[in-house]
Amino acid sequence: MNSFTSTFSSINESKILKCLYFSYQPNYIYRMKEKGFNKIDLLRTLEKALEHGLVQIDLHEYNSDKNIVCLTSKGKRYVESMLKDNVV
Repeated sequence: MNSFTSTFSSINESKILKCLYFSYQPNYIYRMKEKGFNKIDLLRTLEKALEHGLVQIDLHEYNSDKNIVCLTSKGKRYVESMLKDNVV
């Protein structure tokens, strides 16, 4: 796959990235929490993904739950390679 494999090793992290991929549109953080993701795991995963350039986050001025998250083209390629390699 690529160098991020060891970074995003937990099943929950992979599911979060796949959720972003299959939504085909930007997501609000609160909507992702409504899908059952733990907020702490969600924020940790997004922080890692942001460091690696896999996601872009548009910040909401007054409410952090309304921050908009979307995959970058690099993030889409990463998730596609995970799916191709049958990683959870």
